[in-house]
Amino acid sequence: ALTTSVMLNQYSPPEGLRSLCTALCERYTPLMHQTLDPKANVVVTTSGAEAIYCIVQAFVNPGEEVVLLEPFFPFYLPCIVAVNATAVGVELRPPGFRIEEAPLRAALSSGKVRMLILNSPHNPTGHVMDAEELEIVRKVCADHPSLVVLSDDVYESVVFEGAAMLRPGAHPELWPRTVTVGSASKLFAL
Repeated sequence: ALTTSVMLNQYSPPEGLRSLCTALCERYTPLMHQTLDPKANVVVTTSGAEAIYCIVQAFVNPGEEVVLLEPFFPFYLPCIVAVNATAVGVELRPPGFRIEEAPLRAALSSGKVRMLILNSPHNPTGHVMDAEELEIVRKVCADHPSLVVLSDDVYESVVFEGAAMLRPGAHPELWPRTVTVGSASKLFAL
């Protein structure tokens, strides 16, 4: 008889070990303000980079556009190119590197944008998105019903004094459209 109760073999379960998925739900349920289900809301990958690649592959089609906040983590671009989509940049200007509404709206105006990639704390600037910026993201996303938000939260534990980690996926209006990426290597400084 075929059994589905095998815990370990030479391969891990594709979605991640159930105990790990459950532990992640216990950690992130209060942070996301949602009751997370280990079967429905968590997938474990071998790296944050792999997760980002898989998310872009899953949601973005050839010919569509992905909006990136510049400067950006260099790995985003090959993920977009691999699906034959186009990257559209929104400049985050020094010294604050803040998200501004007008440039974000302009980047989303083509009608071809499928995904917005957010990264906070931001790599490489270290900027942490604040409540005003999260509200800008919420308002702009509300005007684009099919827009998916990829929230790269891998540096969630690197928040400098005086800043607060605000998660797009924890916002009730952004939750249904947001896929959040975390990383054990960053969280535990491995």
